[in-house]
Amino acid sequence: MADALILGDEKAVYADKGYESKTRRAALKQRGVKDRIMHRSHKNQKALPYWQQRRNALIPDGGRRWSVCSPA
Repeated sequence: MADALILGDEKAVYADKGYESKTRRAALKQRGVKDRIMHRSHKNQKALPYWQQRRNALIPDGGRRWSVCSPA
């Protein structure tokens, strides 16, 4: 469902860690859309690396789960 919202003319996609996947990140990169999806820890990780924690803190949440920023 979330992938259907991406048309390809977006500047960036913001989403919480529930939408994080390697395939989604690769598809965004292929379309030239900035990936602003929060990282999540996986079962083989104790915790996120510092840079992923910092990146998550910098991504605005605003209570939304998925947001697409289109050009004006």
